[in-house]
Amino acid sequence: MVDEKTTKPVVLRMLGPDLSDVAAFAKTLSKKPAEVISWDQPPEVHVKCPRPEQVQAMIERYGDSVFAVGNMSLAEVATGLLIASGLTVSVAESCTGGLLAQMISSVPGVSACFKGGVVAYSNDVKSTILGVPTAMIDKYGAVSEEVVRSMASGIRRLTGTDLAVSISGIAGPTGGSDEKPVGTVWIGWEDAAGNGAREFRFSGNREENRHYAAVYALDIIRRETLRMPGR
Repeated sequence: MVDEKTTKPVVLRMLGPDLSDVAAFAKTLSKKPAEVISWDQPPEVHVKCPRPEQVQAMIERYGDSVFAVGNMSLAEVATGLLIASGLTVSVAESCTGGLLAQMISSVPGVSACFKGGVVAYSNDVKSTILGVPTAMIDKYGAVSEEVVRSMASGIRRLTGTDLAVSISGIAGPTGGSDEKPVGTVWIGWEDAAGNGAREFRFSGNREENRHYAAVYALDIIRRETLRMPGR
């Protein structure tokens, strides 16, 4: 619940909702001089709410898409949840080239939850280090649900972590196809209860697509940690 005594404007940070939807909802909550302001911080959307009831209304509408009320980054939120839960994480990255690991390791005290990762940029490394079957890569392609699930399983097996997350995608500017255009990214994960994967289609340039992939992987870490036993 939001403290009704709060008088300072509060910034909500969310990932998932479209800016136009948030902006339209913000207008319904705005009453001068207490106007709600929203803006893009790609791929995040930030909202500044002057009053507690506006904060509460935003949280009720957007639920767990709101990852922070205040100044905490997504990396701080995700790793904070892991540390508070006594859980560990590892990563296997292809198109992001270690960007996810860099975001995680930028948080002070993260050694309590982050064991490490592998940048499996080539298919050979996916197979020889992470144990992804070459036949699987040949059949489905490196950017596929099957491969990222296998990558997550491989890095979790290597590191012994509670949670593992993997990324494989086509950052661009070349390498896309009609079936898998530039910006296609698969993110996989595994914990003791099982594994999963999700496809994303980003529309930025190479660096933007890599950044978006790493950010959404952080969000998957956050969401999966909240679902894991003990939370």
